[in-house]
Amino acid sequence: MPNPYIGVESGDNAVLKRINKGYTAEQAREVLEKIDASGLSYIVNFLNGAGGHNYGLSNARLTAKLYSGLHPVMINTSMLTLVPGTPLYRAMEKGAYEESTEFEKLVEIYEFVRCLSNDTIFMNEHASNLFHVQCRLPEEKDALLNYIKNFMERNDEKDLRQYREMVTLAF
Repeated sequence: MPNPYIGVESGDNAVLKRINKGYTAEQAREVLEKIDASGLSYIVNFLNGAGGHNYGLSNARLTAKLYSGLHPVMINTSMLTLVPGTPLYRAMEKGAYEESTEFEKLVEIYEFVRCLSNDTIFMNEHASNLFHVQCRLPEEKDALLNYIKNFMERNDEKDLRQYREMVTLAF
């Protein structure tokens, strides 16, 4: 039986409200604690960039805090890609939402990993992600943080933005 995928997205109530998840971080935590108590294996996710411009660190820290002490078999991540026609895209067009830069998304994923305390598999292999890795935490946490840091040093916003625009065309 495959592990259920729980699309939590964020542990930040402001982000959850903005992306219309329909629940709070506290409600998500309560459900995840019940799943843990049942002994069922499950996967959770993190939607990197969902907070928007200048909001990533809060999103990263609060989501890592939400997952702290829980036992997902995997934490899967994806980077927000604004797709034309979606509510968040329309909010951006109206000036009510400003997308994170690609570099901000990298800083956010770095902070998320830095704050994670889970014994789990970290998977960052979605097509929306700027880099793709799968590793074991906490054993490979330092190597992962070094990888992200080096990735940030080797790339610039213009090239990363071109990748995001290419991903957007796939929708």
